[in-house]
Amino acid sequence: MPCASPWDNDELLREELFSIERLEQHAVSLAVAQQVTVRPIRRPPLGVRLSDNESTLLAAYRTIAKAAGEGRTITPAAEWLLDNYHLVDAQIREIRDDLPPGYYRQLPKLAAGPFAGYPRVLGVAWAFVAHTDSRFDPAMLRRFVRAYQRVQPLTIGELWAWPSMLKLGLIENLRRLAEEATGAREARRAADRYVARIDAAGHGREVRGGLGDLRIKIADGAQEVIVRFLLKTFCKSARYLSDLECVGQSVMDDVTFDWADDLCNAR
Repeated sequence: MPCASPWDNDELLREELFSIERLEQHAVSLAVAQQVTVRPIRRPPLGVRLSDNESTLLAAYRTIAKAAGEGRTITPAAEWLLDNYHLVDAQIREIRDDLPPGYYRQLPKLAAGPFAGYPRVLGVAWAFVAHTDSRFDPAMLRRFVRAYQRVQPLTIGELWAWPSMLKLGLIENLRRLAEEATGAREARRAADRYVARIDAAGHGREVRGGLGDLRIKIADGAQEVIVRFLLKTFCKSARYLSDLECVGQSVMDDVTFDWADDLCNAR
């Protein structure tokens, strides 16, 4: 049976936001629970995931740059990536330089859990990123690491690897945010195209063939993209909502209407 992996889902690295005291308690519990092994299971090196993240972020950057060049509205998150992509790219290259294969092989690997076979320090850094909402606070980080080491000291190599592991966690989160942003944009553009087809066909006629791909996406579990499509289409022309009923009322039941303003105002 395949072992679980931290890359098995695309949800953001975002757990309950901890106070510094609760974060220290969590560090202690991690130190107790995490066990290393001299015979870890084989995993692809982190460089493989880093390269995948690099490709995904570059594709998102190009998509956003194209949209901005066409004069289309982009979200604040997309604008941030557009302005700061060069910094992200520099950090990715720095991680590669700071984690050469020989050094990476020497880092203690975890024996069990989703990070089994990966460096212990990656699992610790991942928890810090998730419970601080990706906000880097040097004082909190020092207290977190000290609390962990009161139970389980880290090696010198692990301490030197901390910056790279934190960057890996932050870049992983950025990749997931970028995918979410570009996915929402594609949903808005699909809605634009569908409503244009209804307009072209005439308000009194049925438009066929526009929703087949959406049914497939629902079958694949991509409900959020479909919900964004529905909301955007509804905002553009409420009288056409009946044309979308075949997508499924169950999807509409899951709608978070906090998205509405952003979707209706974005182009």
